[in-house]
Amino acid sequence: MIPAANGPKMDKLRKQIGSVFKKEGLKITVTTNLVEVNFLDVTLNAVNGRYCPYRKPNDHPLYIIKQLPKMITKRLSDISCDAEEFNKAKGAYEQALRSSGYDEKMEYIEKTSNPADSKVRRKRTRNIIWYNPPYSLNVTTNIGKKFLWLLAKHFPKGHRLNKIFNKNTVKLSYSCLPNVSTILNSTRSQRTVEEKEDRMCNCRNKAKCPISGECLKTAVVYEATLQTEETQYQYIGLTEHTFKARYNAHKSSFNNEN
Repeated sequence: MIPAANGPKMDKLRKQIGSVFKKEGLKITVTTNLVEVNFLDVTLNAVNGRYCPYRKPNDHPLYIIKQLPKMITKRLSDISCDAEEFNKAKGAYEQALRSSGYDEKMEYIEKTSNPADSKVRRKRTRNIIWYNPPYSLNVTTNIGKKFLWLLAKHFPKGHRLNKIFNKNTVKLSYSCLPNVSTILNSTRSQRTVEEKEDRMCNCRNKAKCPISGECLKTAVVYEATLQTEETQYQYIGLTEHTFKARYNAHKSSFNNEN
């Protein structure tokens, strides 16, 4: 946040920021001397310190999950400074909920501050066992309720395993399985990797392969005979990478001695 300044000074700073982004090949839009700004789903006023919910003009929400009315009411209450701002904004959201099949009425939730929350509490780690059933909109059974009921039925108080299996040590969380497209793409990518690993040569002209179709071998020790006009040398080398990469590096060093 930039302290208050006059118009020309802020405009100069705006141009400097734009210049920095332009040097990096980027673009940025900077607006200065704003009194009110929309950030995500909140409108903030820098003069009077008030804030209220914000929704884009062409945004028409559609809700299909059971707990959404409570979640939306809490969110609107959190981003509204008081009940007045909440009531101004709730109309569009109630209309969206009714269009989605909900009939709940939205009421402002007062913000409460608990002095005990500011105290430092001792944190105790607890071993948690998680049950993660796959989530599906086609399932109408309350899986969580049934699961906890079974837990209480088979591990009641007094049972020798109740300390391990109870509602405080066993938690439920839904998991989303990958769709068919994700599974197929992962299978294709794995097949591609396996094909690359099985391939031992990628030379366009197989007849000119340095070691007869096995130039992609890794972790090799090789020997070369160097013949000059006067004598003959034996060179032994090794490489962890593919032989072809090392062979090309040798050729590069011959052509560029420096």
